[in-house]
Amino acid sequence: MAESKNAIKAKRISNFAMQIYSSANISTWCFNYENNKFFSSTAPFESDFLPYIEESQALAYAIKHSKTTAPLLFNDQSGLIWISQLAEFPKKKIRTVVFMLGPITIAPISDSYLQNCCIRNNYSVKTSLCLQRAITEIPVLSTIMIDQYSRMLHSSITGNIINDKTPLINNNSILTDNLKNQEQSHIYQTSYSIEQQIILAVKEGNENFWETFIEANKNSYAEYMSYDIADPIRQMKNYVIIITALCSRAAIEAGVSINVCRAEEARYISEVERIDNISDLSALNQSMFLFYCRQVQSLNQLGLVSPLIQDCCNYIKQHLLEKINLQEIAKNIGYSPSYISRKFSAEMGQSISEYINDLKLNHGKQLLINTDMHLDEISDILHYNNRSYFSHLFKEKFQMSPSDFRQNIFNKL
Repeated sequence: MAESKNAIKAKRISNFAMQIYSSANISTWCFNYENNKFFSSTAPFESDFLPYIEESQALAYAIKHSKTTAPLLFNDQSGLIWISQLAEFPKKKIRTVVFMLGPITIAPISDSYLQNCCIRNNYSVKTSLCLQRAITEIPVLSTIMIDQYSRMLHSSITGNIINDKTPLINNNSILTDNLKNQEQSHIYQTSYSIEQQIILAVKEGNENFWETFIEANKNSYAEYMSYDIADPIRQMKNYVIIITALCSRAAIEAGVSINVCRAEEARYISEVERIDNISDLSALNQSMFLFYCRQVQSLNQLGLVSPLIQDCCNYIKQHLLEKINLQEIAKNIGYSPSYISRKFSAEMGQSISEYINDLKLNHGKQLLINTDMHLDEISDILHYNNRSYFSHLFKEKFQMSPSDFRQNIFNKL
């Protein structure tokens, strides 16, 4: 039986979405045009980032201005770039869907720039932190590439090529004005430079950096801390939150347990909100910086991830779709199960079973997006005991059941 036009279109969009995520780290999001309901995305941080899409007015703008005839390129309130276009699915319950690609930027974004945007736009604390955590996932592309991806989105939705050779992004566009001004700003360059130095110091475990850096960069440091708000206590709190997010991310990238880093990040930020004077905030900031540096130092003393645990991870990835357990891994690696279990948890910040489940569930997510397999088949492929257990683990990780996840535009329109 021949595929319907709707099915062909959905498959074309699905293939495009996975290709641009794999090649350029660009996420695709889809929403019901009529009621703004979220269907799904290819973003690994979708549950964290969804509130931002709404609070930044990106979704509202796309819903209001997107058309079926051409892609729309626009900035949200933080200056991040989005590409959107409507897709029509005749004879379906949900007839019109808005697809969004993003966020994208044409210049590296500093945490201080983002924090200023969050303050200016009155984002919630949760949304502000989610945005800062996602900053490393935001692809930096040239306007030429953004233009090309816009054309590709149009082609995947309509099946037609935009023949007009005039660039979709023109010199008067808000895209080029907003972020190029940011890129050329002296204050922006200063902020980005300082943040990169702080990140490097944490990754190196250089706990002496703080005092020497402040002494040598008094003017730049003062400029970095400048916010256009009247309350100096709130200004300092915002600054410490920025540095905490920076240090936490740098430590995670250096190999420190994500659970440890996130727990301490939450603790420090809670403490920030309880303090009401600049002196104590400054002391807390330095204490926080030293904590993350020392975590990295401890990790370096252990030699980061040992060759043994690297072998474990490689074995798991190579045999992911086989029946795999700790005993089997230990037998092939050549160490006792108890020793591998302890060492894996110490170095990776999670148990072997948690690591295996994370890999399996991510693979299951791709099968749900790219195939028509029944949940029973996917559960069997991933060697879970039954469909219910697979669904339980999937919902725990992605905050929705496999069935709800699959009930999205890529596979059901």
